[in-house]
Amino acid sequence: MKIRAWWALAVMVGWAAVLSPTSAHAQSNAAFGVQQRADAAQQMILLGVTQGISNLPPTSGQSFVYEYDEALDTYKATGLLGPTAYRAPLTIGKGKMSVRVATSYFELNNRQNPIDYEVTGLAQPLFTKFGLQTRARVGLFNASFSYGPTEWAELSVNFPITIVNAQARSSFVTLRAEQDAPIGDAPVAAATSLDALDRNLQPGGSLILREGTVNQLGADFNDGTSVGLGRVSLGGKAQFVHTDWIDAAASMEIFLPSPSEDEYAGTNSAAFLPRLITAINLVDGVKLHVDAGYDFDMEFSELRRFVWNTGFSFAIPRVTFDGGFGGSKFNRGIEWTPSSFVQPPGSEVDVPLLFNSLGDNTLATNYVDFLFGVKGQILDNMVLSGAVNVPLNDQGIRAEAVGTVAVEMYF
Repeated sequence: MKIRAWWALAVMVGWAAVLSPTSAHAQSNAAFGVQQRADAAQQMILLGVTQGISNLPPTSGQSFVYEYDEALDTYKATGLLGPTAYRAPLTIGKGKMSVRVATSYFELNNRQNPIDYEVTGLAQPLFTKFGLQTRARVGLFNASFSYGPTEWAELSVNFPITIVNAQARSSFVTLRAEQDAPIGDAPVAAATSLDALDRNLQPGGSLILREGTVNQLGADFNDGTSVGLGRVSLGGKAQFVHTDWIDAAASMEIFLPSPSEDEYAGTNSAAFLPRLITAINLVDGVKLHVDAGYDFDMEFSELRRFVWNTGFSFAIPRVTFDGGFGGSKFNRGIEWTPSSFVQPPGSEVDVPLLFNSLGDNTLATNYVDFLFGVKGQILDNMVLSGAVNVPLNDQGIRAEAVGTVAVEMYF
């Protein structure tokens, strides 16, 4: 990296700690792993944004449900609106079309306390710590179109535009004597044991933790605000059960690679999400919704997941409320800091140093959310809806809440 960094070796002699700094100017952008941690931060934000978008309410319009009226020989709206936070097994109706425009906003904040790293390559192992904080403000605009080619099938396409403001900060161990030095000049310090490291980080000790943006520390990180096209999705739904008590459908969504991965809009990978959708009609206007599927990303195991949603909807003429729970179990946690990296030889330390993390460097994988939605008919062919997702457990990189407002029009 472009930082002018020193390497300080903490050697324990009896009860005293003797800190012996040695200048070791960086030879490349990989010095002391700042670039690797910046890369991990970018990946975490990218995957976090993609995960957050995938947990939003259905992107296709599903408010008006049309049924065939034999007397009139045409399709008519049933009079009750479909759910907001859940997927409806009923289709839009043969020859019917809808356009949905939605906007969502959420903030991703993740602070990971410094974890221990072992440093090898010198005469004896050394130990230090690195931490990371990431933040992303995400605005999303979805525009979707749905069409019913038959009474039992529905096709849809969705175009997402994202606006992401990203930041990343890294923390590291340095000398207390250098606490007022410019952050880019502060030495990275280590100790000969974990006990010595922790002891010298106590108040009054010879070591402290300092923190700066990864760009201040010399890394190349895309901070600030970026705009891009996310993963365009193509969807299809086929209803195969329609009775007085239960409706069921199978759906398939295909997510195309995003051309704006560098702008955090979405991963440059394709994905397939087959899903089974059911609704049990309890009484007039009240339904139990259950859907489940598996999201198979072609490249990222951190995005592969079993996804489920369940809850109730209550519909009265022109208004529908729904609420319940949803979740995702991902195959692999997001890696927030590298498991290992190599510090190339410098002008003073002429051997490569290998850094290996000793703590857990991946995020958890089980997401559970509370879901709530409400929609109202404002014109004969127009519906306004709002939804909120609230995480119920503290795993992964997620927002405290995600809000979505949408307008649907039917033709």
